[in-house]
Amino acid sequence: LKKTTDYVEQNEKLEEAQAESNAKLAQHDLQNQIKIIIEERQPHILRTITEVSTRLGFALASWRRLRELKPAIRRALVNLIIESNYQSKKDCRQLQELMLNTYEWNLLDKLIELFKPI
Repeated sequence: LKKTTDYVEQNEKLEEAQAESNAKLAQHDLQNQIKIIIEERQPHILRTITEVSTRLGFALASWRRLRELKPAIRRALVNLIIESNYQSKKDCRQLQELMLNTYEWNLLDKLIELFKPI
């Protein structure tokens, strides 16, 4: 009889624990539903706003670095022009094709000035 009473008590405790657990799950589910409803009512802001700022900052830093390297690039071009071996001539042609002309350097300076942070 004592064992039966112990089993009944243990069973009641398990049922209470299960009911408590179910109540917590229901409350958690309700909180999630409320959170979803709130998020749906928020205005949708596109993430690209921050990405554009980051990309623009990266481009600006790259343009500034290119402007700093302008004298070194010109020196490298002059040195390649002086060289007479085949590989140097080939490198010289490639660099001349990639080299910015005066108009492009001026445009780069204006872009740097235009996009610098306020």
